[in-house]
Amino acid sequence: MHIQSVMIVPLAARKRTLGALTIISAESGRRYEADDLEVANILGRRAALALDNARMYELEQQARAQSEEAQRRAELLAEATTQLSASLDYPTTLSNVSRLIVPTYADFCIVLLSDGQRLRQVAAAHRDEQQQRLLDELPKHYETTLTNPLSLASTVWRTGDAMLLRELPAPARAEVARSGDAARIVAALAAQSSIIVPLNTSVRTLGVISFSYAESGRQYREADMPFAKELAACAALAIEHARLFKEAQTLNAELEQRVAERTAQLQRANEDLRNLAAHLQTTREQERTNLARELHDELGQILTVIKIEATQLSKRVAQVLEALNYPPEQLLEPLHLIQANVDEGVRAVRQIITQMRPEFLEDLGLKAAIEWQLQQFQSRTGIETQFSSNVEQLQWDQERATAMFRILQESLTNVARHAEATRVDVSLRREPEYLLLEVHDNGRGISNTEMHKSSHFGIMGMRERAILLGGEIQIAGAQGGGTSLLVRVPH
Repeated sequence: MHIQSVMIVPLAARKRTLGALTIISAESGRRYEADDLEVANILGRRAALALDNARMYELEQQARAQSEEAQRRAELLAEATTQLSASLDYPTTLSNVSRLIVPTYADFCIVLLSDGQRLRQVAAAHRDEQQQRLLDELPKHYETTLTNPLSLASTVWRTGDAMLLRELPAPARAEVARSGDAARIVAALAAQSSIIVPLNTSVRTLGVISFSYAESGRQYREADMPFAKELAACAALAIEHARLFKEAQTLNAELEQRVAERTAQLQRANEDLRNLAAHLQTTREQERTNLARELHDELGQILTVIKIEATQLSKRVAQVLEALNYPPEQLLEPLHLIQANVDEGVRAVRQIITQMRPEFLEDLGLKAAIEWQLQQFQSRTGIETQFSSNVEQLQWDQERATAMFRILQESLTNVARHAEATRVDVSLRREPEYLLLEVHDNGRGISNTEMHKSSHFGIMGMRERAILLGGEIQIAGAQGGGTSLLVRVPH
């Protein structure tokens, strides 16, 4: 190749140089002039801007993914806390929580409790039904002692420190190799990455809980540890709560004073669980607010600047091309596409911000936020909504108003998913001592069996929010007559 002429221009955008664009004339024999260099500079700036916009879009996607992941984990932790505080039958409760964790946070989950000599499996859940049978079979062939130096679970129990295994080493399986059946099961489970966390209370370590990824190919990171530790802390508190209550039930009449002391401990432990649930709800709302604020202040401003600069660039390119008598359509079309993509990004960011932190709730209060939510619900689902209220002014703090608003959101979600309704009536009424929120749909009506299913975490979550407000929720349904939800909280 006989090079006749070369142009090299920088790929620069927003005061950053991303690379260089090289244009070569060879067989054509053309020699580049100053006008050609100007066009090359324009192409370089356009290409650099496109590359930088792609980078910003990728950052926006990552921010959205992180936000959604944080929200999912916060909701999962809140649901797990509700489950743990809902029953004193801790083997069943731990089994329910294990199934709740899988497959969102693990391919399989195992809970081991100490009996003083060994760690015994009390709950396990796997995303695959066939593998679940293997998990249930494992305790028949293998249980580790508390002093076993080769057992990772025993090591975590003895030290009280969580262990992160990004890639599970071969020695981790060596300790069970002596048992053919146990080795077969461990090999079939094929754990690739694990987190093992002790179930610590203030006075002792009750056992361990392990989370593992296998066939999904996912891998745990250091960022996964806080969630695992907080979940383990909730489980340990619930187990200790249940154990203390069982001990209190078995004491005889000669130990009445001891029973009273233990009962007081249980009451304090129960209050701790309630306080923890309240803290988790507050933390989730704070995280939503913080994420919404960061998206608005950082990403929103960046997208706005990109839009302004893209518009200005379009005008400058058009002017240059017009001066060169060069048809502008082909060069301007990608810039217009960039502007459209930026507009879509701005709309997506605003939608995420609105979902995380409804502005109506902060600026205009609960009544206006309910009206706005019903308009959004009707627009999204096509289900007709009606709202009535005798509330003019409501002097509520943001935390209480947010809790009531989240109850409404969850009830509307249930209507959209399950009710098969065409109309929803919502009322907000003030009584001398209480504020009443009522939601009624004309759908198929919830049954008593559905209402009390342990898997209905949405209903449990609404009840928990109402309890934290010092109120209660009543749910009633009739076949073909719709479902009514009444929230009564003191104001």
